[in-house]
Amino acid sequence: MRKAAIKRKTRETDVGVEIDLDGTGASTIATGIGFFDHMLDLLARHSRIDMNVQAKGDLHIDHHHTTEDVGIALGQALKQALGDMKGITRYASVHMPMDEALTRVALDISGRPFLVFKAEFSRDKVGTFDTELVREWFQAFAINAGITLHVETLYGSNDHHIAESCFKGLAHPTRFVFVRDGFHFWAFLLAPLWMLRHRMWLEFIAHLLLTGGITFALARLGIAGSAGLWVALLLALLVGMEASSLRRWKLSRRGFGNVGLVVGDDRETAERRFFDGWVARDHDDRPGPPPALPSPFSRPPSSDIVGLFPQPGARS
Repeated sequence: MRKAAIKRKTRETDVGVEIDLDGTGASTIATGIGFFDHMLDLLARHSRIDMNVQAKGDLHIDHHHTTEDVGIALGQALKQALGDMKGITRYASVHMPMDEALTRVALDISGRPFLVFKAEFSRDKVGTFDTELVREWFQAFAINAGITLHVETLYGSNDHHIAESCFKGLAHPTRFVFVRDGFHFWAFLLAPLWMLRHRMWLEFIAHLLLTGGITFALARLGIAGSAGLWVALLLALLVGMEASSLRRWKLSRRGFGNVGLVVGDDRETAERRFFDGWVARDHDDRPGPPPALPSPFSRPPSSDIVGLFPQPGARS
């Protein structure tokens, strides 16, 4: 399980953070800063990361230390939960609207911390929260998480909406999946375990029932046991050949929509091309999902990778 817990205690603050990257978006937030709690709750809910944040700070002075230290602790927790980062998709980008405001967020989970933050606020405060602390939180989070993060509000007039689009924008880029086409060796070799790993509960039950039913029918007909082995082998071969289709079907049931095809010789090349094409759309300033990209190769590729992104309101 990709979980982490961080305790951070300084002269100014006492912060405890617990996260579960494979959660449902449940959150318990208590920092003593109402607007900040609201932003962190949105971050948890829209990223589907379970989050428990408890913080006590010198709020009688201002909100700076508490906001910054929560960002530090959450960044450290994310880095710890990701571990060696194997199997993740590094690059992501999203346009996040919030009424009249529109913010673009792009990130690279690279291990190289960097922040570009371009958002202007017309007021010093939203409620009692200093708007300049939005950037301070993103800076603390990005540096301690070890990610390259770009946040830019393209336009907006309501400071609450601008801040909210920044936090929601950070949540949503993580919610996408790349599915590789072609024969899947591990799905062939260990079909039931592969289904369990990808939470294909119905497919797993159907596979067991089908295998058991065919084996039972062959036994009743008095057919030699070797026939059962051939049947099991053929079923495993079918799962290996249709693994990508099974994954896309599973993801579509969870609200993910197929938004394009990228051709590349390896996963990282495909990811780069996909998001390069998406970012290129920024020139027309129209938000929306990235278009399908044409093949950059004149020869047949060695693999296809299909990008799947969640529809609004999808269950992750």
